[in-house]
Amino acid sequence: MRYDENIKKEFENLGKNLQKMRENKKISLSEMSDMTGIRKEYLRKIEKGIAYGVRFERHLIKIADALNIDIFKLFE
Repeated sequence: MRYDENIKKEFENLGKNLQKMRENKKISLSEMSDMTGIRKEYLRKIEKGIAYGVRFERHLIKIADALNIDIFKLFE
């Protein structure tokens, strides 16, 4: 497997973990958007594993805070 494919899989896994944790807490994307100040469309991209960029780390911190979890839980 190539390096790029590994990174893609990591983003996909992170997104799946985030979606599962959000749904387990019964938080909708709209509610998560309100809680974090992150656009719903961008949250959806994160959950699909296709979002990254300059603010990505800051967004993950906001999301972890909103879910009341350690940010590292998103990577398990």
